[in-house]
Parts: sequence; structure tokens; C-alpha cells
Amino acid sequence: MAGEMRGENLYREVLLQIEQNSCQEVELDTGSLSNVTIKTDGHTKSGAGGGFAYKDTARVESFGRNRFIHWRTSKNTLELCEESLDVNLLGNVLKIHFQNASLLPHVEIFETSSSVVVLAAATNSVHRFVFPHPNKLQRHDFSLSPRVTISIQSIFSDSNLLDIYSPWNFASFPHNCNSFSAWLCQDGHCLFNLITNDGTTFLVRLPPINSQGIVEHFELKNAGVMQRLWSGLVPSRIRGDGVASNSVVSAQIHPISKETYVFTLCQDYKIRVWSCQTQECVAIKNLVDDIPDDTDLQGVTGQSHMLRKAINSTSQRLYLGVFLSLPQHVQFSIYEVVYLDGEITLVLVTNLFSPKGNLIDFVVSTKQIWTLWMSDDGVPLVQYTLIESSQPSPTGWQNVLLGNVMPSEIPIPENQEPREAYLNYIFHPGRFSKYTIDKAIKIFDSSSRRPLTTVRKTHLKEQVIGLVDAQVQSSANRNELEFHEFSDLQLQMWSRFYACVVQYHEASNKPLGLFVDMASNLVAIIRKEAISVLRPCDDVTTLYWNPICEEALFSLVDTLAIDDQTDRNDVQCIFKCINLVTQQLSQDHIILVDNELRCGHDATTITQDIAGVLLIEEDEGDTSKENQLLMDIEMWLLKIQNLVKTVENVLNLLDLTRNLEDDDVEELGGDMRTQHLNLRRLFASDLSVRILASALEQQCETRMSFCRDLLILMHIISRLSARAGLHSLGSYTTSSEHVPRASYLLRVYYSLQWLSTRSVLPTPPNALDSNLKQLAALEITDVSNVETLVVPESTSCTVLELFLSGKGGHQMRLLLPKNIKDMDEMNRGSFKTAMINALDALRLLLWPDRTNVFFSEYLVTKGQFQTLLEYCFVLDSWCTGGQSSRAFLQGQAHLVFGDYSKALDCFVYAVQNLDEREPLFNKLLFDECENENQQAVQCYVKVMRLFEQFGASEFVLKSATAALSVAEENDQSLPIIWSNIFKHHLELGHNDGAYAAITSNPDMERKRDCLHRFVVVLCERGERLELVEYPYVDLLEEVVGIIEYHARTVDISTHSYYQLLYAFHTYRGNHRKAASAMYEYGIRLSQELPGLQSLQKQAKCYLTTMNSLRLLDPKNTWIVKPLERKDQKNLEAPNMSPKRKQGDEDAEEAYTTMIPKSRRRVTVLEISDLEKEYMLVLARLQLLQQDTDHPAHATGPSLSPDETLVLLVQAGQYDTAFSIAKAFGLPLTSIFDGLAARCVKLSLYTATS
Repeated sequence: MAGEMRGENLYREVLLQIEQNSCQEVELDTGSLSNVTIKTDGHTKSGAGGGFAYKDTARVESFGRNRFIHWRTSKNTLELCEESLDVNLLGNVLKIHFQNASLLPHVEIFETSSSVVVLAAATNSVHRFVFPHPNKLQRHDFSLSPRVTISIQSIFSDSNLLDIYSPWNFASFPHNCNSFSAWLCQDGHCLFNLITNDGTTFLVRLPPINSQGIVEHFELKNAGVMQRLWSGLVPSRIRGDGVASNSVVSAQIHPISKETYVFTLCQDYKIRVWSCQTQECVAIKNLVDDIPDDTDLQGVTGQSHMLRKAINSTSQRLYLGVFLSLPQHVQFSIYEVVYLDGEITLVLVTNLFSPKGNLIDFVVSTKQIWTLWMSDDGVPLVQYTLIESSQPSPTGWQNVLLGNVMPSEIPIPENQEPREAYLNYIFHPGRFSKYTIDKAIKIFDSSSRRPLTTVRKTHLKEQVIGLVDAQVQSSANRNELEFHEFSDLQLQMWSRFYACVVQYHEASNKPLGLFVDMASNLVAIIRKEAISVLRPCDDVTTLYWNPICEEALFSLVDTLAIDDQTDRNDVQCIFKCINLVTQQLSQDHIILVDNELRCGHDATTITQDIAGVLLIEEDEGDTSKENQLLMDIEMWLLKIQNLVKTVENVLNLLDLTRNLEDDDVEELGGDMRTQHLNLRRLFASDLSVRILASALEQQCETRMSFCRDLLILMHIISRLSARAGLHSLGSYTTSSEHVPRASYLLRVYYSLQWLSTRSVLPTPPNALDSNLKQLAALEITDVSNVETLVVPESTSCTVLELFLSGKGGHQMRLLLPKNIKDMDEMNRGSFKTAMINALDALRLLLWPDRTNVFFSEYLVTKGQFQTLLEYCFVLDSWCTGGQSSRAFLQGQAHLVFGDYSKALDCFVYAVQNLDEREPLFNKLLFDECENENQQAVQCYVKVMRLFEQFGASEFVLKSATAALSVAEENDQSLPIIWSNIFKHHLELGHNDGAYAAITSNPDMERKRDCLHRFVVVLCERGERLELVEYPYVDLLEEVVGIIEYHARTVDISTHSYYQLLYAFHTYRGNHRKAASAMYEYGIRLSQELPGLQSLQKQAKCYLTTMNSLRLLDPKNTWIVKPLERKDQKNLEAPNMSPKRKQGDEDAEEAYTTMIPKSRRRVTVLEISDLEKEYMLVLARLQLLQQDTDHPAHATGPSLSPDETLVLLVQAGQYDTAFSIAKAFGLPLTSIFDGLAARCVKLSLYTATS
């Protein structure tokens, strides 16, 4: 590796805020001295951080796969946190508080077959903490269920630390120490090498656990008598040491062969090697020999020097990394520890130089050095470089792309208030922790005293709103303010609160140390209250920021299958041209493009304008730099042999459309059991979900910028034309093919970046009900797990994180085997390979221009309807893939919001542009359709069901009309459609439409059902006139049968079906049937309903019956008397259910075949017979009017003529009695007897008076 960094891909930081709701806490009293300050090079060491990775992380069956521990120290607190990328860990945080002690800023963690051992030290004590190994806890659940988040116990879940004061776990000493290193021996002993404030070092050895051994202390002294004598007698000025030569600033301990050695880095630029067995110095390495000769070391102390070690996992060789803080620069020296014939030698591997800076931590591996710096302004910096023994010359450092510094002010869009803009920014998931916001609240308002343990972000948001609004109102009440003044005041208060949040955010994100997993190459920054994962960037991102990266270039051309060196050089040249454009763009240019994309516009015009502006600015610039941009771009373009092909290759890198071979995502990967075992739970934990979501946002943002800059470059190329080496055909290809394609890709990556930033919205209260209604109507989704359909209100994450934690993560893992080129790297547990391939699979899964709308469907099932509508707005103006499916889902979203008109427009558009290749419609269409019309009709039927579930009858009818417009005559769905039309016309009171639907229905059975409903509803509404007037072509018998059935089965005191039947027959001139209906009504009244009103109705019935018969020809003035109720029972089928007699309109017809054929007598009634019955009813009415208190007159069965005659005589109604006797041919004797008795009675009364 030469002076520039060419070898490695870039790394970019993913910051993960810690949102722990609870953690285990342990108090530990060491009995040490309190308030001891730990200093290094004059600066107080406030804390440190690091990590530990389990062995065998690549093995699928290993319980440590993708699992690690990170730790941080702060004053007297040690925080241990276990994380996993594959499963969620329960109880994974442990805090140990050392009372009356200051914790040394370092921790050593070791792993045995049965336990995990944590070694820590305070200023006056050393400690061993033992935890169970993951393989001793419950095993992983390798369930075949793809959508269940696996959670298992962490090793820290049981915080009962036993025997923490036992001699094998604890030892104290009188020295005050500032640093230590430790080693866990195979026999169970623990060796602590401690460095005192005086620069001396000593060993503490703890016995094995549960042993009878004692704690041993050893001091490491100078090598021999002469050396000690020389150090004691000769002044340091004469020795040339400048400072005490034996002052140790850093040390490491490690076993070699059968002995354990301590490597101490001293202020005199020497590494001394001490034997732990003999406590003597066995080797000395003078580092001055490897420092450049022109370096002045006079008067320079080495208190900032650091020593680190690394072990080659293959050869088990030990390497030492030395950091030397020199006057003009800093130097990293890598030494290999060689053990030969009992002697130890340090052999220089390489020297690496770097500018002067404040080093916080560095980690050495056998391939790389990772360094963590802090600038004088408090800005962290991470750099890394390769270690190549064959090139001892200075090598270049590659900067890691760390998270952007929070802006001092939030830009306020014109259509937003300051409160909304600041709330959206502050409470965006993952941006600020709730602890940071809570601290900002307390500093902004000192009266806020609320325990944090119960605080949720939703509650914090309410408190922030109330707090800032109160401050605004308090300031506004002092004066009368204009609107703009009030707006400025509001902006000022929100800006003040935001400044408090940023202040505490920066403090909580102070970097403490680095963690590098040598096996998987996972790199992380341990921060004060957060952790950052440094993810490897893909080749496009690396070349966008660093066009000279050789590894990324070779990998990229391999992806494009480019074998020719010329083509490879062409690709590199085009990336350099893009980099030139990137450097020229201002923030205003970027905002202009973003605004165009946000409004759904094509960015071709605005990028063309920007290209023109860049060229004009160059033309108007300094004459010494005339057209510098043009000159530089032209120089690189002229080096490209085939510009058209190169641009096409670059576009192919970004376009995933060619990878969409099988667009049914749910079928990819097949059965879970066929999936590669190593990928089944890869990146399935909540931590990995956050990493993937943030990484995808970063990646899409970079690719969007790349497409924007490429588009501007192509506009510049079009202007250069021949000067860029383009002939006319190439220029036409660029403008007609490449520019539109680049614009298309720019919109694709903007949409991916947009959806990765959307926050999950609280599910509306009716979301569950609405979802269940829609899913039941569509019959396309399993709704058995109902609770997963609703997002809890407390959820604070992005939509992408929600997607990845469920179905999206499962589908991503199914896609992985298709994209992985190097499965061996995956099997070795390479974090880089896994992360890059996972992001590739995720991009492919979320690619918007495809027929499968898997992500949009997921938004619907999770009740994220507003996000769905916004997402569709981003896509609709340009994305043709899956357009019909998206329109259908938009219709569902509008349904939930009650905008039925827009919903109908979306559904109609979806059906009219139906594409049977889209998987959504394959779910909707159950039956095999012969043509497109049948497909459309089936979809419209589903649409009708959706509107019906929401009670939108008017739009059900409109959907049905649309279905009828495309339906064929023999379509099997027509009966369903007409039945729905009838139903909803009837509900809306459109009787004519309902009747038309009945007559149009081709299915006779459905027609009968609708007709029955039609008659019943209109009768209940009292719309009998309309019911009677309809013609009922070919349905008259059905209508009569329905009315007759209801007339004979319902309660006659509350329903008037007999009157309806009479009117129905009379309207059609069938007076005999009308008379029969009224006569039957009168008979039933006499049998079932007592009282005066019943008698009056009976009289009217008989009178109406006679009037109807008189309208007929005299020879036809007769009716058949209905059967008595007892006679009807005799004709019923045996064992006939009473329910069938009362509730089933088809009961009479259904059981007719069961009635035995028999001859029965029929009674014919003429007008004269009816007149007699009418006379009996009138007579009874007269009796009731004369004596209303007589119960026999109003109740009981109908009276016979003889009984009526007796009652009339008794009541003195002789005229009526003579009429009855004459009509029925009864003897008059009883009448005259009664009359005579009355006369005698009257004469006796007269005589007496």
C-alpha cells in the first residue's frame, strides 16, 4: 500500500441510541479509598469502553455467533451489555457500582467452556466476575416459523453475583493504580498487572475458583544489580533518560510457550519484557532504533504512549502495537513477538505515521490498525489502515464516515410551524435518546422533577410541547404581539430547547473506546450512552467518495463482468468525473433537486439548469482558473475509450430491474426448511434491524446523490459533445437513453431513501376493526394473529424497522442465497459480507418499480395508511411497475379515512389497468378467468364487499355499475352483482332501482330471495301503494305466495298483510281473491283477537268481502271458505317442526309432497252467506254497545245464530232478533216469549207504581 489509501472499502458509522427500559444493578463495597483521580498525560481519564466477541462466531450451532459484549467505565460504575445480531437478549445490561472506589478505565473479558469471566480493577483492588457461558443457558429456538422474534436469556440476566468477596474473586492492596492488564490462566489463576501512579508495576495473582489458594503479590523490579545501581547512582541527565526510565505508562500480559510475560512500555521509549514466574526483566526493546533520526526526543515525556496486543487466530503469533506521541507527529509501530530457544525478541513489522492528535484508543489486528481520535474542538475521528509487512514505508490512513454533526438550526418549511418542524426532527426515531430529551427538559425548566423510569417518548413529547408553549405564552403575555412577532418568538423558544437537546446529545455520545472483532471484522465505537457500528460500504459508495479505491474498483468490475483493463480504467475515470461534479455542488443546488423530487417532479430540467450554472460560474471565475471544471472533466473524459458503454455500465450498477427475475417475493426461497441454515436467523434481532434500516437509509442517500451528480455530469457531457470524444450517435444515445434512465434511477433511490426515514404513525382507534373488515372482504390475508395488525402507541421506530422486524426480514433472508457470491465468507462469519449482501437483498425487496407491491401491502396490514398514501404519491408520477396494485391499496387507505369518492376512483383505475402478473390480483382472483372482463368483474365484486363493510351503499352501487359495464351475459358473478344492487338500492330507499335489480337478476333463487325481502321491507315501511303498483312480470304468483305466507304466519294484531293482499288483488281486478283475503282476515280476527276493535274490523272485513263480490258477475259471486285451523293441522306432515310453520316461507311448498292425497269437502260461500255472518257481527256489536260491561259480548268465540238470538231477546233488541230469526230461519217463539215476558213485567211495574 502506497501513500494513498487504495486497498480497503470505506466504513460508515451507524449510531445506535441506547433505550434501555431497565437494567440489573449491583452494589459492590471494595473498602478502597474514595475520590482517587486517574490521570494520564495530565488529562483526567473520565471513562473508557471496549468489547469482547465470543469464539467460533462463524459456526451456525455456536451460541456466540454474531454475539458480543461491550463495556464502559465511568468513575465508579462498570456497565456490561451483551448484544446479539441474530436474537434478542433479555436482561442483557448489568451495572456494577463500586462504592468508595474509582474504577480503572479498562476491562478484560475471557471465555471458557462453561463461563465468561470479567476482570476489572479499582485503584486499590482487583475483581473477578463469573457469568455462565451462552451454551449453558437455554438454547436457540431454530423454529421454522419465520415471523416470530426469538428472545433468549442473556448471561447477565441473573445478577446474583456469588462470592464476589471471596479470595479467588477479590483482592485489595495499598497502592494507588491508574492502569492494569490481566490474563486468565488455563489452570484458573487470574494474573493482574497493575501500574501505580509512580510508574511502577506489580502483579496480583488470584487463586482458582473454589480453591484453597491465597492471593499473591509480586513487584516487578529492574533486571539486575548493576542496572539498579546505575539507575540509582547516575543522574538521569547524565544517563540521557530525561525522566525516570523505569516509569511504566502502558502494559500488556500474555502467555508464551509455558510462561506468562508482561510487556511494559516505559517513558524512556523502551519495551521491557518481564517474566511472571521470576519477576525479572528478560528482554528490552529500544524503540528509539525505529524512530526516524530527525525526531527530537529531548524533553519529551512518554506519558501518552499506549501499548496494545493482537493474536493471529491461525498461527497464534503475538503482535504488539505501540503508539508513540512524538513532538511533530505520532507513530504506530507494529512488532511481532518471536520466541526462540527461551528468548523473546521483538521484530519490527511496520511503522505507520499520522499527524499529531489526541488519541483516545486504538486496536491492532494482524491486518489493520483502528484508531479513535478527538480533535481540539471535541469532534471525534476514526481512521484505519492496513498493515503490510512487505511495505515498511509510510502508508495512508482512511477516514471513517462518522455521523454528521447535528445542525445548529432546523430549516423550517414554509408550510410548517416551528413547533411541528422541531418536534418531527427531535422525536425522529433513533436521533435522540429519551434520556437526552429528558435532561434537556430539566435544564430548560428546572421545576421538572419526574422519575425517568416510567417515561415514554409519547409522554416526553407532550411534556415538551407544554413546556415550550408555556414559555412562549409567558413571554407573549408581556406585550401585544403581531403574528410575525409571535412566530419569531415561537421559533426562538423552540431553537433554545433544541440547543439544549443537542448539547446533551453531544455529551452522551462522547466516544470512550473501540471494539474490533477479529473473526468477523465487526467494528464498533463505544460511546458514553450509545454504541456505533462501523458498517462496510458497498463498492458504489466507496468509489463515490474515493474513486481511487482499488479493491472497490476490482469488485465492481467483477460484478459487471468486465475483463478488459481498458474498460476498468474507463469506469474509474467516470467515477473521477462524478467526484469533480460533487465537489462543485453547493447546498443550494442539492436543496433544489430535493425539492423537485419531493414534489414528484422529474429532476432532468433542474439538473440541466444546475449544470449550466456550474459552467457559467466557471466561465465567470478567475481567469487563471478559466473553465477549470470543464478542463478537468474534459481531461478525464478523453481518457475514456468508450464513453457510451462506460456510462451504461455505471447505470447497470445502480439498476436492479434486471435482477427481478421472479417477482413473487413470497415464493422466493421456498419452504423455510430449504433455506440455508446459516441464514435462518441472520440479522433477526432488534439491534440488527436498527443497523440495517439506518444503513439502507445511508446507502440510498449516497446512491441518490450519485445519480444526481451523474445526471449533472451527463448534461455537461452533452454540452461538451465532440470535445468529450462523443460522436453524434453517442451524443444522441446519452441524451435520449442515459439521461432518462439516470433520472429514473434518481427517483428510485429517492423513494427508497424517503421510505427509510418515515416514522411509524400511531394506529387509529378503528384500525383493527377496519383492517379486519377489509381483510375479511378481500379474503387475501391470514388474520389469525390479530394483535400483529395494530402498532402500539408507544412504538418509536421507522416504518422500515417495523417492516424488517416482521415479514420483511424473513423475505430478506430468503433472498440472500440468490445474491451471495462468496458463501465461504458468509460461513466464516464475515460481518462485511453479510451486511453488504443483506443490504443488496433489502434493496431488491423494496425496489419500487416491480409488479409485486409487498411493502405497500405490509403498510396496509399495519394500519399505516397515511404513509401508504404519501409513498404512492412519491411513486405514481413515474413508477409503472405494480401501479394497479398500488392504486387498489390506495383505495383501501381512502376507505379507512372515509374518502369514499377517492377510494372508488382508485379501485376503478386499478381494475381498468389490471395486470394479471401482479401478485396482489392473483390473491384477489380465486376462480380461473377466461378473459380480462371476468377478471375485472371479480375485482369489482371484491370492491363492492369493501364498500359494503364500511356501510357505503351509494359506492357499492357505483362499483356494481362499473362491474356491469364490463360483465358478459353469461358471467357467473351477475347474480351476486344484481343481488347487491337490489340490497343497497333498498337500503337507500330506491324502490324503483331495487325492483329493477330483482327483474334483472338471472338467478331465479336469488330473485325469489330479493323479492321476499322487497315485499317485507316495503310493507314494514308502510309503502304499500308502491308495493302494489309494481307490475311483477312473471312474478305475480311469487309475490302473492309471499304475502299470503306472511299474512297467515305473523301476528295479525301488529301486521297488515291481509289488507296488502286485498289491495294487491283489487288493484289487478281479481276481486274474488281480494274477497277471499278479507274474509280469511275476518275469520282469523274472530278466532284470535277479542275486543271491540276486533269486532269492528270483522264487520269491515265482511262488508269489504261482499262489496268485492258485488263487483263480479252475479254468477261468480262466491268464495271458498278457508279451512279451519284444526283441519289445517290434520293436513300438516307428521312431526313437522313448529319453526318451519312459522319461520320458513317455503315450508308450505316444501311439505306439500308429504301431505297425502285425499278428497275433502269444500264449502262455498255466497253473498247471502256472508250477509248472515255480517248480521251476527253487527248484532254482537249492538249488544256490546248496549252493555259494555258484559264480558261475553266482547270475548269468547263467535256466537251461533241461536245464541245471538237469545242474547238479543234478553237485551230487548227485538227488531234485530226478528232480522236474525228471519235470516237464519229460526222459530219466533223465543222472541214472542221474551216480548210477552217484557210486557208482563212492564204492566206489573206500572200497577205497582
